[in-house]
Amino acid sequence: MNTIPAQDKAQHELNELENSERELRHFEQVNPHKRWGRAWIWASFPYYGLWAFFIYVLSWVAPAMGRRCKAGYLRTYFRNFFEMRGAFGYASGLPIPLEVERPILVLGARYHDLSPMYVYQLFSFPIIVPKKWSLKIAFSDTISYEDAPLASNLENIRQLLEAGHSVYAHINHGILDEKNPQSLYTHRALATVLTWDVDIYFLSLSGFENYKFTSFKNPVLIQQQLRDLASVLPLKSDRDGPALYKKMATFFGFNRVRVVGK
Repeated sequence: MNTIPAQDKAQHELNELENSERELRHFEQVNPHKRWGRAWIWASFPYYGLWAFFIYVLSWVAPAMGRRCKAGYLRTYFRNFFEMRGAFGYASGLPIPLEVERPILVLGARYHDLSPMYVYQLFSFPIIVPKKWSLKIAFSDTISYEDAPLASNLENIRQLLEAGHSVYAHINHGILDEKNPQSLYTHRALATVLTWDVDIYFLSLSGFENYKFTSFKNPVLIQQQLRDLASVLPLKSDRDGPALYKKMATFFGFNRVRVVGK
């Protein structure tokens, strides 16, 4: 087990204080909720079935257009779904890019089975996200790959990137431990990923660990922090060994990190 140095911990606590002030300001904007917006979301959900049927038909006639429509359908569906659930996000790092010149790899933590779908709706360009096959969501197989430990998914992720797809991947081993929420379990395979010739970003969704407790009357605010590799790990010595895992724990807001795998 590795612990976070006192200096990094102090900086982390300062960042948390600043984030709390930002959350309070943001909470004033989303609470009380927009009643008409909530009514529109509820009223629009029955029409998703008709929209999905139209896309099914279109996919037979024009497969390429059908794929684009499926991506747009899922993005709109999940934006409305998470807002209806009371999950409101705000950016505290880099703005989510509207487009990219070449595929990117976004690394984040596995907060919940649905957190990859939250990530998907953040991006306006296509991105492939991990998904538990037990989740039955219309068209979701077209924008996802099987959610598995990072070490088991390296070849799959690499193939997706080489095929021209941007990819989101989890760095932690399993879902965050509810019994020990301050520990981040990650895999040694992370160091291998950081050597790839691809633009790498880290995305923290602080607050999503409370998603299962949220509702529209009791919302959760999700701090979306996107950083590029150079800003999180500026030195090459930071990208392997204990330094890497300590910085990962600090960025994702954990006090301890546990490393699994060889």
